[in-house]
Amino acid sequence: MKLDIDPRLPAGATLPQLITRLYELFRLVHTANNRRADGFCMPVSVVSTNYTMQPGDCTLAVSAAGGARAITLLTAAEAAGKVIAVRKTEASANNVTLTPGSGLINGAATLVLTAAAPSALLISDGTNFFTV
Repeated sequence: MKLDIDPRLPAGATLPQLITRLYELFRLVHTANNRRADGFCMPVSVVSTNYTMQPGDCTLAVSAAGGARAITLLTAAEAAGKVIAVRKTEASANNVTLTPGSGLINGAATLVLTAAAPSALLISDGTNFFTV
């Protein structure tokens, strides 16, 4: 992605002006690096029932307090280039089972989140998912 920015400061710029300009540049670079064709990949969906991820979802906060939950992830192709975060939000004994829409997760058909391992950060190569 090409950034159309001018990092130059006017002659005689002060240190606070330099700091402000650097902050603006970092913000522009951050925005460019996190931009996807479907928008920013930051929304959080809070769920307390079984759920199928939608293309705009990136982060799921899942409560299994009322029973075990089943989460169907995007297909591996839909998730390529995204980082997907899923967090079990409470310490109940109920599990949250992640099942990809296609492919495998670390070579397995599912990934189970428990009270002992309550979160997963997933990436996809377009064919399968992997935890990072």
